[in-house]
Amino acid sequence: MKSLSFFMIILLGCFFSVDCAVAQVNVNFLINGKQVHNAVDEKGCMTVELGTKIKLLHLNIFDRVQWYIKYDNGKNNSEWQKIKSGNCAELQLYITGAHQLKIKIKRPVGLFKGLFNKFKYGEKVITLNHVPGDGATATKYPILLVPGVVGFDTMLGMEYFYKIGDSIRRNSNQLVYNVSVSPWQETLSRGRDLAEKIKAFLKENDPCFEDGKMKVNIIAHSHGATTSRVAINILATELPGRVASLTTIAGPHYGTPSSDGLLHFARLHPDGQEIRQKLTNFFQLLGLYVSAISGHNEYFTPENKEVPTLWTWKKFMDSTPFEDILATQEAEKVANDFTQCQMYKFNKKFPSAGLPPEGKYVPDQNCDAVFSEDDVTQDYNRAYGYGIYDTYIEDASVDYDFTNTNGETVTLPLVVGNGLGQVVDKDDPNAIQYYSFSGNGSWNTSWIGDEFGVDIDLTDWALLLFASFHPIVGQAYEDWPDCFKNLSFDSVDQANDLLERVFIRGPFFGDLKDLFKVVHNLLLVDMYKLAWCMQDVLGINGYIGQTDAFIPVDSSQFGIYTGTYYWNHLDEQNHMLGMHDKNAQDPIKIYNDHIHLLKTTGL
Repeated sequence: MKSLSFFMIILLGCFFSVDCAVAQVNVNFLINGKQVHNAVDEKGCMTVELGTKIKLLHLNIFDRVQWYIKYDNGKNNSEWQKIKSGNCAELQLYITGAHQLKIKIKRPVGLFKGLFNKFKYGEKVITLNHVPGDGATATKYPILLVPGVVGFDTMLGMEYFYKIGDSIRRNSNQLVYNVSVSPWQETLSRGRDLAEKIKAFLKENDPCFEDGKMKVNIIAHSHGATTSRVAINILATELPGRVASLTTIAGPHYGTPSSDGLLHFARLHPDGQEIRQKLTNFFQLLGLYVSAISGHNEYFTPENKEVPTLWTWKKFMDSTPFEDILATQEAEKVANDFTQCQMYKFNKKFPSAGLPPEGKYVPDQNCDAVFSEDDVTQDYNRAYGYGIYDTYIEDASVDYDFTNTNGETVTLPLVVGNGLGQVVDKDDPNAIQYYSFSGNGSWNTSWIGDEFGVDIDLTDWALLLFASFHPIVGQAYEDWPDCFKNLSFDSVDQANDLLERVFIRGPFFGDLKDLFKVVHNLLLVDMYKLAWCMQDVLGINGYIGQTDAFIPVDSSQFGIYTGTYYWNHLDEQNHMLGMHDKNAQDPIKIYNDHIHLLKTTGL
């Protein structure tokens, strides 16, 4: 026993001992499958293509490995940044230069490797030279991508702004951050949440946060546009000078006839309130499901409840009334926020230099008049910002000279504000540049038309629903076609039942047979009927301006309007999975061109 005890004391002493003598060891690893000495030249340099994925592998499983990068910023003051700990790592560089890659290893020595605190150390540095690239999206400040309704950052590896962030990074090496916000939440609360997320992003990524060196360029789609306007208003007071620009894509700055038409339908149709509730429940359930599979259970967790994980799901569902979970989503409030009336009030409460201050888009500037049958006019039906943008934006825009990447001087118009409604000079410390673009595509994108003879993208079916309410804005019930009077959306009931069952059981489970049945009924029965109904309704006394099947082009114009593209409301963020009409512009290219514009203006 004494000898055993003595042995244990010696063993523990070895375990807690520290070896001060640092022995160097040779370091070898693989780059894209090649031994490092075969991958680099005699000077320790390796040339790689711009944006190419570099795979790194250190083979000794006992070594403790750390990978570092030092970027060539042309100023000789960059610092080593840790990439990853572990034997495997991946790296992509998006700007030219002689960047340095370093591996540091800590190798345990002794009979029982890994048990004793005795190591040999080693490191190796190589230079990664990039072939020339123009760094077209190398903005001065990071990019924040803000989603619209039923939005997410990433879901099952797919971004809301599909492949757009990766494309921007490819020519920039700049931070591009996909923001997550609640799928359905009224605009004011959503904006407050976004403001806090922007603060958190700046604190985490700005080493000089207290001095306010870093700003952000915000690019926001749909509801993200008004969400961002609220956040900017808050930050302009609490943390001024931290937003460099806001670009909105199909933002409902003057509202949308989809919302006004749905509310009008619900008021006049005998079953309107019931149908409205069906649709509200469906989209709220869809929002819950998106939150779950995108890893953001906090968005459907009632107050004073612990956010559930996959392992605590059953306990959470057993102890939480489902009505309380569903109530965390506010689809009806969002629909109301998008009405012309509410956007009129919103624009008064959250003014922006990006919005023409003299815009008149409701009859007599009387918000209540739009809900009166007698006061609803053709002018109202054509409104939503119709015809006012070009008239008033000239008062807010100023021409400035800039030097582009070719060294040439270019003159560009800017709309610059301070986040509180006032126009300021571009060099003002609180200056925010405002931009926008949008789409005028149909509700379907016909992406598989040539190959299969089918002129429909089934992923865009929801846009048919939104677009179907455009023509009935302000129409008396007796003027509706019979197909509109007979709408019931029975398949939505089936969809709601299925989504609720799936959600209660867990976000990753469900009856696949039921799912296909519901999808068939929803897409190929109700939506098919609705499509035929629209053929009878379109063009009669409803909204007839250009839209992306949800937001009017006139409603989405904000700041410097850079263009209208043949996209519907889902094409605008390159969804679904990059599907869009074969004749449409490539969204990824348009986003990159816009980021290049921000770079040119010094952002």
